[in-house]
Amino acid sequence: MLIAGIFRKDQLFFKWYGRFYKNLLHCFSAFFVQDQHSQSLLHSIGINNEVYLGGDTRFDRVIEIAKAFLPIDPIAHFCNNSLVLVAGSTWFQDDETIAHFEKANPHIKFIIAPHDITNQRLQNCLTLYKNAVLYSDYVQHLNEPNVGPQKFNTLIIDNVGMLSKLYHYASVSYIGGGFGADGIHNCLEAAVHYKPVLFGPVYDKYIEAVGLVEAGGAVSINDALDFESVAKNLCSNEVSRHEMGQIAGDFVHAHKGASAKPELLKKLIAKDVNYGYSLPLLLDHVTSIPGLILAPMNIMAQNTIDELGRIVPKDRLTHDQSWEWSSGTSVNSHIQRELLQATRYGFCIRRIISWAVATRRKYPEHIILVTKSITNLLTGGGRSITRWLSKLKPNYRRSKLPSSP
Repeated sequence: MLIAGIFRKDQLFFKWYGRFYKNLLHCFSAFFVQDQHSQSLLHSIGINNEVYLGGDTRFDRVIEIAKAFLPIDPIAHFCNNSLVLVAGSTWFQDDETIAHFEKANPHIKFIIAPHDITNQRLQNCLTLYKNAVLYSDYVQHLNEPNVGPQKFNTLIIDNVGMLSKLYHYASVSYIGGGFGADGIHNCLEAAVHYKPVLFGPVYDKYIEAVGLVEAGGAVSINDALDFESVAKNLCSNEVSRHEMGQIAGDFVHAHKGASAKPELLKKLIAKDVNYGYSLPLLLDHVTSIPGLILAPMNIMAQNTIDELGRIVPKDRLTHDQSWEWSSGTSVNSHIQRELLQATRYGFCIRRIISWAVATRRKYPEHIILVTKSITNLLTGGGRSITRWLSKLKPNYRRSKLPSSP
């Protein structure tokens, strides 16, 4: 079984000479691919069964990691409330691209996490970045008077496992690998922290990177001059930096949950529109509404009760209430979960049915209307609604009981 797969037309599976590799795909019992394009490519070579749109679980994973963030005191000490550029998984050409900008901007802090942390690679970094120190040395001498954030403006990370947390401290982030044939590394780890994302020109293999660029949350740079121009603008313009970071973070959170079931999401949205619960608007028109706030949709796994009284699972279309607003809080973060009461399945429907039967007996020819806005009257008995129904005009009548209350 292949999980979160993605296929491209230039891969060997889809070449006229790629029969051997294409046959290998038949060894899989099922494919859960990230996008419609991958599904179509598999169909084009005769793999039609057991191919599902499964989304990309990395979005949910980076969100979980970001929520579990714990401060790193030496990093906070080094940043010292300065502008910070965090460059993750860098290769030599990435460092060459950044180094000139680092020399020209001593007031900016740089945190460099090279992809390879061999001694030779670390020495290359210390040579390129003139005012640099290794993280292990900085921590070891942290309390000495001649070691402090004012002495160094570049910190070289010489350990593994810290990178995803480092982006939390960034004002601007840079993802390495974009000048090599294999392309960039994980850009979602930076974007999830609502940070502007920069990377080199080789990124087209990764749909999340393409999506970030198209959305405006990331910029691809071609060389050192290009990097300097973009980085200088972001570091000097707080509004642009915030807007780009907001787009990057929103992009990641918008793909949470629902990204695993895109076809179901479309189906549920279509159902809401058909029943009149939702009103579709063109994006160009929506963004012109003053004071509008856009929030991502999500699919919530819930339980419900069926016609036989059984408690069964249900996928419900809803807004993603775990999505953090500009305040840094979400709707869910304000909920006191310990005060929530257990669901009493079937309680409301029993009350409505009992009331509807009693009201129908008293007014056999009237239309019966029930909405959520008047359900509070039900809890106090049916007299209030009965009085309201008695005022209906005689021409608002029908002899048949509505199919549903």
